[in-house]
Amino acid sequence: YLLHLGKGFLELFIRIVDQRLAAKKAKIMVTADALKIVINAIFGKMGGKHEWLLDVQALYSVTIPGQLYLLMLIERLTLAGIDVFYGNTDGITAIVKDDKEAEYMRICNEWEAELGFDLEFVDIDRMLLRDVNNYTCRLSNGYIKEKGAFVTEPLVHKQIDSLIIPKAIRAWFYDNVPVGDFIKSGKSIGDYVMTVKIGSQYKPIYRTIQYENGTPIMHDETAQRVNRYYAGKGAKAGALLKKKTVKGKASYQTLLSESAVVLINDWDKHDNIPMNYTYYIHRAMKIVDSFLMTKDQTSLSNELF
Repeated sequence: YLLHLGKGFLELFIRIVDQRLAAKKAKIMVTADALKIVINAIFGKMGGKHEWLLDVQALYSVTIPGQLYLLMLIERLTLAGIDVFYGNTDGITAIVKDDKEAEYMRICNEWEAELGFDLEFVDIDRMLLRDVNNYTCRLSNGYIKEKGAFVTEPLVHKQIDSLIIPKAIRAWFYDNVPVGDFIKSGKSIGDYVMTVKIGSQYKPIYRTIQYENGTPIMHDETAQRVNRYYAGKGAKAGALLKKKTVKGKASYQTLLSESAVVLINDWDKHDNIPMNYTYYIHRAMKIVDSFLMTKDQTSLSNELF
């Protein structure tokens, strides 16, 4: 496949894949993760109708058989009484009891021999799973893998959204640190920052209340289209709005309705307006509470503050 790009491109692509596998085996994760992005980008562009890499047959020859092969493995393990509770496009996660370990390995080895694949195995110490795209797990070697809402160190090109929340959940889950205590003890304001990009069809506005001779007056100033802010409180905090005008009639939408906000686009000009810790705690507890499925959930939640 990808024959329209020539033999040279295919050889280069295979070399990139081999380099990534070698880096992963050697645990050089910076290189392995960087090459993974390259490989995934190439694969994704096989399905882009305007991409020079377009090759739908090559794309489907990987995705469709891959899913069927994994379903084959899941079916065999399930029929053997092994609980496969998670699966995505390239792997599965199962609870394997001691008396089932030999049978588990036998089924996996037979599957490998039948299809010509090589499985990689890792032992998970703990796992907090919300759904297929949002989880955190700690491997037996201590390495913590995170995805989605649980990512504490996002890639440079990813949007930042209150990193204090996944960090607090991580501290609670792995180290038994109360959520509220962790959030209130944050040392870097960057962990509380959120970012938003406002579309060109709206006018971005930062609204605050200012006083003239003791009289409160609403003050609007034009904000940037891309804004960095945190949840704040007190008289100096404001609201970030987007304004849309249709046929002379203006409508406003608040971008963060649960709390006042403080713009921090100019990092050096920050006024140290107080943080609204309650906002971050409530957001974190929504995630934590979804895992506390017990009759005494309320008292458990309170202990986390």
